[in-house]
Amino acid sequence: MDGTDPARTGNAVPDRPFWVQRAASDATVRLGSRDEVFLPRRGLASLFRLPGASDPAPDGRRMVGLCAWATALGLVGMAVALRGLYAILSGTDPVWYEPTLIVGGLAGIALTVGGFLSIQRRRLPWLMLGGATVPLLLNLVLTVIAL
Repeated sequence: MDGTDPARTGNAVPDRPFWVQRAASDATVRLGSRDEVFLPRRGLASLFRLPGASDPAPDGRRMVGLCAWATALGLVGMAVALRGLYAILSGTDPVWYEPTLIVGGLAGIALTVGGFLSIQRRRLPWLMLGGATVPLLLNLVLTVIAL
């Protein structure tokens, strides 16, 4: 025993990121008094490559671009939501408006969050923010037309 195996030394930091396929012998890492098992990600979770301890930080320009786009989505979304709230509280909105506004807003928020969760991917964050823009624009158009 050379003391480098994390399962034997009690080292809580794995030697590879969580999303890397591990051999059966690598699956258990000793964390104090309990064993922690890292399972490979499958399905939807495999799309979001969360950064590990050994990953470099995202490029500054990339982060500024994502944050600027998300800020623009948030500001326009807030304006649409406030106008919609005023119409809903005053009772001047059509019957279909409130559920449409809520579903579109939640879809946009979920896609924006997914864009930030997938920051380590090359194109996925931009595609998700583009996808978040679609329901926002639909809500904006419906708000202008309906109210």
